[in-house]
Amino acid sequence: MDSQNRLLVAIALVIVSICTATDVFGKNHMKNRVEAQTSRTREMQNISNFLNNVLKNYDKKLRPNAGGKPVEVEVEFKVVSLGEINEARMEYTMDIFFRQWWNDPRFKHNYTESFTMAEDASKIFWIPDTYFINSMKSSYHRVTKDNARIIIKPDGDVYYSIRLTLVLQCYMNLSLYPMDTQECPLLLESYAYTKQDVYYIWTKRGTNGIEILSKETAQFELVEAKTRKMDQNKISGNFSQLLSTFTFKRRLEYFVITIVTPA
Repeated sequence: MDSQNRLLVAIALVIVSICTATDVFGKNHMKNRVEAQTSRTREMQNISNFLNNVLKNYDKKLRPNAGGKPVEVEVEFKVVSLGEINEARMEYTMDIFFRQWWNDPRFKHNYTESFTMAEDASKIFWIPDTYFINSMKSSYHRVTKDNARIIIKPDGDVYYSIRLTLVLQCYMNLSLYPMDTQECPLLLESYAYTKQDVYYIWTKRGTNGIEILSKETAQFELVEAKTRKMDQNKISGNFSQLLSTFTFKRRLEYFVITIVTPA
């Protein structure tokens, strides 16, 4: 009986020791998490204060490196969904996430964290005045607020992403209808800045500049997307351009079901 009691006491002591150690570990782990969160919060506040101070004397009319080397703008977009492809109006519609990267030395800082905002950057600082040359109509999504994301890194790199719906012009050749394939462009450049001030490149971040999430509509299937970098000489100067070409193949089964079968 005494040996059983001693065994029970020993087991109880082991359980108490484990519980105590677990409790201490848990408290230390929680303390470390709280300290890490507090440190990150403090750093983000410091970055926010730094940016506020920078923006007090920031002239958003001046591009980065004004008067010096041109700003390199890296471009990528993600096709979220395809809308109507209208042969009568010679246009097509797509919903995209439009992403741009560039460097603004005025935002360089010595903190380790990047600063993220959900704002329309054009209201705050300089952004590229990129426009879509063959756009017939475009809309910027604002529900539930501006669909925009800004990330400013310690080295001054700026990432700017917005969501757009574009209606784009596309001249179509219908001579092979209903077994036709259409190539539709999306062409962008700076509205005001020549290549001497701003030039564009497709992203070097693991894609060819285009990511496709949606490839089909009722009538067409997106079978290919190609990218190209160009220069355009105009009376007003030499402009940097990026071209993406989407190849749409008509879905013959749609034609058969909707046109041939009812007849």
